[in-house]
Amino acid sequence: MVVAACGSTDRTVTNAASINPLTATIPVSTIPADTPVEPGIFRLTGQPSLALDLVRSGAALGFAGREGLSMRIRSSASMDDVLAALRSGTADAAVVSSDQALILAAKGAEIRIVLLLTSVTSGEAILASPEVGDVEGLVGRRITYAAGTDGELLLRGTLTANNVPVTKVELVRTGGRSPSELLLEGTVDAAVDRELEVTAAQATDEGLEVIATAGDQPGLLSSVLVVREETAAERPGQLLGFIRAWQDLYLFERDRLDVVATGIAAMQDVSVEDATIELTGIGLYDISANAIDLFPGGAYYDQTLTQIDAAATAAGWLPAPVDARALIDGTFAQTVATAR
Repeated sequence: MVVAACGSTDRTVTNAASINPLTATIPVSTIPADTPVEPGIFRLTGQPSLALDLVRSGAALGFAGREGLSMRIRSSASMDDVLAALRSGTADAAVVSSDQALILAAKGAEIRIVLLLTSVTSGEAILASPEVGDVEGLVGRRITYAAGTDGELLLRGTLTANNVPVTKVELVRTGGRSPSELLLEGTVDAAVDRELEVTAAQATDEGLEVIATAGDQPGLLSSVLVVREETAAERPGQLLGFIRAWQDLYLFERDRLDVVATGIAAMQDVSVEDATIELTGIGLYDISANAIDLFPGGAYYDQTLTQIDAAATAAGWLPAPVDARALIDGTFAQTVATAR
């Protein structure tokens, strides 16, 4: 998809508990807000995802072109392809999940996280038998999840956030079966599963309780824009143009969710109703939230990415250690936020 430059309900991810002017430290930007968009095409990739489709939607609606930004958006079949594109320079940036950003860095990609895009607010949940009660009640219990999925990240991140060491619970492999099915038959005390399966399980056993969801920890299951170090240094104007276009999409989506859903339904070849449900299961980060969360004092900088790092390390997803906070660069978002 090439876009050439040419002439609701608030679902912002604010994570308000972290937006404290007494602790947030937002340095003055070193990038002039009026930096022009450099000539050339801003090439972006990523595996198929709702976040990538949102970027496509914003481009199709003309927000990138209005900023003078020409974009080429191509999907990658695998994370290995994303890594290869970033290493070779055939892509300037990628839309990935936060844990994928850490994996890319651990594999040697020279990238920065410059923009928080979306956060899952529903769709994944931890379902437990009534005697568990809450996350702390998982101590000594048997829990099942699908390895290598958002469910595993949700479980490990939730345990970390609630100071429950993973060594204090017993992790049970699903053996290819549904986690909720194992919970229903009494093999385990809790299961991490998709919302549809959770709802079906509760219809079968009304005593089962949801003790945690993705929405309890904004940013844990999140998508971000990562950019090559070289692109960030040589073409800051293109990044500023992209971020302004994202903010325009965010404002448009708030009021015209129906239009965005229609476009995404066409991209995914699903019904508009299904696309709407998918969209209402996420929250979008606006630029103001980015200008807080990507700096010391913001939840993503102080806590969330560190939790994701710990979970990904424990799960064995990272081939090498990563300095998670060193990947974060909020300067571009801060420049746009303070210029508006």
